[in-house]
Amino acid sequence: MSNVPYWVFAILVGLVILGLLQARPSRASRGKVLTMPLVITLVSLSAIVQLFGWNLAALAAWGLGLSLLVAKRRLISFSAQASFSASQEVFLIPGSWLPLALLMGLFALRFFATGSLVRHPELAEQLSYAALIGLGFGVFAGAFVARSLLIFGRAYGPNKLIVD
Repeated sequence: MSNVPYWVFAILVGLVILGLLQARPSRASRGKVLTMPLVITLVSLSAIVQLFGWNLAALAAWGLGLSLLVAKRRLISFSAQASFSASQEVFLIPGSWLPLALLMGLFALRFFATGSLVRHPELAEQLSYAALIGLGFGVFAGAFVARSLLIFGRAYGPNKLIVD
């Protein structure tokens, strides 16, 4: 831990704060609902490329993890009570601790993957390791994309919940 740069802990603190903000009810515009899944998707994809280059196994596993969570988004119930205020053009999102847990899991996965590759660079050449890490990043990205789709479904989908 003494070789870990200080900025890594600053990122951890930032993620904890972001996760804690998700734990309380909020009002969010369409753009705000889209921002976190977009950022998490880009961060997780860039982590794969930074760790393994354009490794096809890692990228395919990332895509699989993301796709599985999006396809099975009904299993993610932490945004099931979201609603949409048509008059104010905002989503009313109940608080949930799950985003904090997902952010901590994403941080832990990146910390573990980076640390293990620093200690054992030969792991980058093992397809199974690259695929497993890629799958993990894809699952975390997919959870945030799925949450966003569920929230949007409350305004535009078959399970509309519009309040005014």
